Parts: sequence; C-alpha cells; structure tokens
Amino acid sequence: MGDCVIVLGMHRSGTSMIAGILDRLGINMGDNLIGAMPSNPYGHYEDKEFVELNDRILHAAGGFWYNPPGREALLEKQNTFKDDILSLVQKINDSSKYCGWKDPRTSLTIELFYPYLTAPKFIVCHRAAVQVANSLQKRSGIPLEVGINLKREYDVRLADFFTRNKDLPKIDLYYNDVLENTRERISSIVDFLVIKPSSAQLKEAEGFVVVK
Repeated sequence: MGDCVIVLGMHRSGTSMIAGILDRLGINMGDNLIGAMPSNPYGHYEDKEFVELNDRILHAAGGFWYNPPGREALLEKQNTFKDDILSLVQKINDSSKYCGWKDPRTSLTIELFYPYLTAPKFIVCHRAAVQVANSLQKRSGIPLEVGINLKREYDVRLADFFTRNKDLPKIDLYYNDVLENTRERISSIVDFLVIKPSSAQLKEAEGFVVVK
C-alpha cells in the first residue's frame, strides 16, 4: 500500500496547481483524470471517480458543492457509501508507491473517507476569500457575496476536521506565496512528503506554476 496525500481546499484556491505540482514530482494523482477546460486550461488533476463519488455523497445528504449539506447529514451517509469509499481508497493506494487525490468536494466529505485511510498526509490550500469569489464569479457566475460565504464555509469545515484530528500530518500552502516563492514551497512539499524527486522532476514542477 502506497503513501497517500490528500489535497484539500475550496474551489479556485490553487488545489489544481498543487495537484499538478504533485503529479510532476512523481505522485500518482489518479488514472482517470479530468482534463483541461477553458476555466482550468492547465488541468484539474481530479480523478473522475472521486468527483463522481463525492457528488453522490453530497446529493444524498441533500446538497451540492455550492450548497454544502450539514456535517450530521453527511455523517448519516457513512454506512451508505462505506463500500464505495473503501473500494476507491484501496484502488488508489494499490496504484503506486506514492499516490494522492484532489477534489475540493473532499473538504466537505473527508470525515467519511478518513476511517479508511492509512497514514494519510494532507495539503491544505488557502487563498483570499475575495480572490476565490472573483474567480467563482468569472467561472460560474456565482455572486461575489455567495462565493465569499461559500469559501468561509469550506474553511470552517476544514478547521473543524483538523481540530477533531489534531495530530494529522498537514501542511498549509497559500496561493500567492506559491506563486511568489515557487521553489521554496516545492521544497517544503518535498520535505513534508519525504520524497526524492529527480532534478528533472523538480524543474518540471517549478515550470508548471504560472500566474493566472
């Protein structure tokens, strides 16, 4: 079973950027990735199976990514999706020595996945609420105030999860800091994951980061 890293954070917070870096550092982010789109021309690095499962969980709990169901409503679906979650986690763990996944929806559903994870590591992506809201408005037409409140809700959910699980290995990365100090932040990721990418992989990871 491989070491697994989970990328968390609100949509438009740089999760795709970090997942793309991980991919170039040799982390298998999934075998069925969502490709590039006009709103994300460099790729999402989201495994379709995780996205589809998260959507099913959120819908069953009475919500969507942009209208998050309450924590208790999600936890009530634990047994319903236990087998699906376990199967998907085992699949990605067996895929390679170093694996991971990224789907911002997991910021809402992580408590359902957590019992089936073996020694996971977490990367949490942060970006200013106004920047996130502006990006959501541009991509999806979501009003600024709604986007800001949605970003705060995701932040609250993540803070609550890590408060309940204080000893989990976690690194916090900030969007603008990664853009401005790319080499240093990639080095932080490498040290955190205890991996040994080649010089070519490091160069490719650094070259992937662009100002959007």
